Amino acid sequence: MVHNIWHRPDLDVSALEPMTIEEAAVFRSDAIVHRRLRMFLVLLELCRHPLTDAQVARVDAFAAAIGEPDDTGLELARDLVEKSRAEAAQHFFVAWAASTTKLSEAVLLERFEQIGAVDPELAMMLRKMVELPRGTLGREYVEFYMEHKFQFPGEGVSIPAFFVAHDMTHLIAGFGATGPEEVALSAMQLAMNDSEEHWMVFLTSMASYEVGISSGKFDFDAKDGILTREGSTELLFEGFERGSNCSGDFSTADHLSMIHLPISTIREMYSVPAPSTPFPPFID
Repeated sequence: MVHNIWHRPDLDVSALEPMTIEEAAVFRSDAIVHRRLRMFLVLLELCRHPLTDAQVARVDAFAAAIGEPDDTGLELARDLVEKSRAEAAQHFFVAWAASTTKLSEAVLLERFEQIGAVDPELAMMLRKMVELPRGTLGREYVEFYMEHKFQFPGEGVSIPAFFVAHDMTHLIAGFGATGPEEVALSAMQLAMNDSEEHWMVFLTSMASYEVGISSGKFDFDAKDGILTREGSTELLFEGFERGSNCSGDFSTADHLSMIHLPISTIREMYSVPAPSTPFPPFID
């Protein structure tokens, strides 16, 4: 964080005196800082392998000193410590599912809540976007699915309205479909819009790729310790930084109304910064 977000390589973190629990209480009066601190307490706790009782106790003590609002993130992190992996996964993905509605493609939401995952008309509509010029959001969406051999929404994928929005967000952000890039994309969304839904998506990506829990609902194998891969941590913090410099939240836009636009134009509309750091290719 010091190097990749604050750009202060001159600061020697190991030489700093840790803040005391008593000193942390000063943040009670600042709701934004208060929330951010609790969020990052959870983030850092999830990155501890193995998670120790001492780490848990210290996080709890600081969280209490900062304040005790409703905090889904801390509650879910506690599940990972106190419950079995299966119980934690069940609780986690129930909470995640409640957030997907607000992050779904709005014009599809009502229809596909009623019809369900299989809808040939939707799949045909999405596949037809291959007729659009190269570089447009619609054409690149189809190419993305064909390159990764993904099942199109409407062909049996659950929550199709969510995945239409999610994968178009991938393309606008310029992140691929590997684990490190999924985590970085969720960090970018959180930085664009500090909402409960984006925080839940970020926690879900951390659960799936750093902690190694999965709901079992998707054709996907959970992984753990993904941030130990070369370049992964730098990519995560670049996601945070790029998101904070966007002029709006393109992940909740009406993507289907923009399928004819070049992705470069959409990036200009939302002031999306280009990636600034070359990263090694990630393979899952």
